[in-house]
Amino acid sequence: HGLTVAHHVPGTLPPLTPEAELVIYRVAQESLTNTARHAAADRADLTLRPVPGGIELLVRDNGAGLGEAPEGAGIRGMRERALLIGAEIHLAPAPGRGTAVRLRVPVPAGEPHVPSTHLSGSVTADPATDPATDRAAAPATDRSADRPGDRT
Repeated sequence: HGLTVAHHVPGTLPPLTPEAELVIYRVAQESLTNTARHAAADRADLTLRPVPGGIELLVRDNGAGLGEAPEGAGIRGMRERALLIGAEIHLAPAPGRGTAVRLRVPVPAGEPHVPSTHLSGSVTADPATDPATDRAAAPATDRSADRPGDRT
């Protein structure tokens, strides 16, 4: 069985630097990878939306939650990436059950909203066959993040 991911992205978002775009992408990727590998979840929701002063990425799943497991390299990598662009990241239990990862990326004041090229919808990914669920997260300055590897 696979993981069903619903994503919600509005048509307009403030402009971002390439570095901020990469951090959002990698945090979303690592959050979904952790959901697929560790959470025993069958559903995740990914939301990217404008908030006062920036953009928020929220990834929630209906899995087992964080529990008492020590923080692994993947979560540490998300925290390091957030620091590189002055963003805040919080991991917490999701309402009901599961985990919520919230990344808030600052956008300079006065930036106009521009149309987004992203669409809303759903996609089903099977971590056993989807190569995107096997990419390693690493600090943005480490280009090895684009190679498969192990993570937690």
